[in-house]
Amino acid sequence: MNDYDASVVRLTNEHETMNYLNEFRPRRLFYLAGKRYRRTLKYWAQRVRGNHQVNKTPVFVLGCQRSGTDMTIGVLEQSPATWTYNEANPRAFRQNRLRDDAVIHRLIDNSDAPVVVFKSICDSHLANRILRGFETARIVWVYRHYADTANSTVRKWDGRQKEVLGRILRQEKLTHATWIAEHLNDEDIALIEQLYRPDMLPEEAAALFWYFRTKLYFDLRLHKQPQVSLAKYEDMVTQPTQSFGELFRFLGLPFDPTCVAGVSSSSVRKQPFPEVASQIKAICDELLERVDAQYRQEMAARIGSR
Repeated sequence: MNDYDASVVRLTNEHETMNYLNEFRPRRLFYLAGKRYRRTLKYWAQRVRGNHQVNKTPVFVLGCQRSGTDMTIGVLEQSPATWTYNEANPRAFRQNRLRDDAVIHRLIDNSDAPVVVFKSICDSHLANRILRGFETARIVWVYRHYADTANSTVRKWDGRQKEVLGRILRQEKLTHATWIAEHLNDEDIALIEQLYRPDMLPEEAAALFWYFRTKLYFDLRLHKQPQVSLAKYEDMVTQPTQSFGELFRFLGLPFDPTCVAGVSSSSVRKQPFPEVASQIKAICDELLERVDAQYRQEMAARIGSR
C-alpha cells in the first residue's frame, strides 16, 4: 500500500479502539465500523481513478474547539475528491498538533485526492505559518455562537478551561495543552487577570476561551487573506445546501447536495446559556458581531464576483 495510511483498512485506529471499547457502546462501534468501511472503499476508488494533478489543494480546518469543525470535515469527507485527516490520525498529527511540514507535504503528494483536508484546530494560531508553508493551501475558519460553543465545551470537558486559565495566571506549566497559551500576548494575559475568578462558572471560562481563539482571525489578519474563508456553523446547519455549496466552490470542489444529507440544526441553541459576568458577555458579543459582519462581507463579495 506504499505510503497509504494502513489504519484505514482496520476496524479502527488504536486511539479510537480504546475509546470505544472502554465506553462499550455497540451502536457507536457499529457506526465507526461503517465509517471505516466507507473510507476504505473511497481510498481504493481514488487509487483506481488516480490523480495526476501536480498542484493539489491542502485545506486546513481551523477555529475554536466545539465550533462545528467535526461536522464541517465530516461533510467534506463525503466528496469523492477529498481525503481527510483529523487529530486522531497519527500519520498527520502528534498529540493533536500537525506534524512537521515535510510529513504533511508527503501525505499531500502521495494522496490520490486533489483536495487533502486536515482538521488542525489546535494549530489555529499558526495559520500564517501554514499559509507560508503550503503554497496552494486554503484555510476554512469555522465559527459558532459563543453560547453554544461554551455549552458544548463544558459538556465535553467540564471545567478544564477554567483550570487552564488559572494555571496560565499562576505561570504553571501546561503539559498537554501548551497550544492554548502559545498565542496569548501581554494584553490577553491582563484581560484574563481582570476577568478570571476562582469561583467563575465553567461556561464563563469556556466563553473566554472562545473569545481568545476566535479573535485570532483578526489578530492574524486572516480577514485580509484571499486563501482564507469564514464558515458560520449556524448557516451550515440551517442552510446546508447553500452554505456548503459556497464552501465547496471556494475549495474548488464540485458540490453534490447528498454530501449534506446528514446535517442537522438540532444543536443550535440546544440549551440555555447561564447568566455570565457582564464584562465577559460584552466582549464576546462585540467579537461575535464583528465576525458576523466580516462573514457577511466575505459572502457578499464572493457572490458578487461571479
